[in-house]
Amino acid sequence: MNVFFVIRDPDTKKKQIVTAPLTRGDILPGITRQSIIELVKGWGADFEVVERFPTMPEIHEAAMNGNLIEAFGTGTAAVVAPISCIEYKGVDIEIHATGEVAKRVWKELTGIQYGRFDGPDGWSHLV
Repeated sequence: MNVFFVIRDPDTKKKQIVTAPLTRGDILPGITRQSIIELVKGWGADFEVVERFPTMPEIHEAAMNGNLIEAFGTGTAAVVAPISCIEYKGVDIEIHATGEVAKRVWKELTGIQYGRFDGPDGWSHLV
């Protein structure tokens, strides 16, 4: 599984979809991860995909400031799994579960998988 955080940039107020990059070799370079990154990049100016290592102090601060909008895990079997709470230093960071981004990602990705929506060129092949 991969983890995605939706964080509002405190300066620009733009929603960033933050996930760890593949640069260190410890993050799974899965097709679901890549598909979600490509889908979100196609959503336009409302969202920015940022591949960087988010830290727990950053996640905690974003939650305390109201800038942590949602979090979800992704993978082949689960597609999208909302995260509602993360424990950090003995304190629960409560996160709004099943937010608009997770819902949209799940709807679009499963829609492409089941042929309800056309995906980007080369994503689906009739067998």
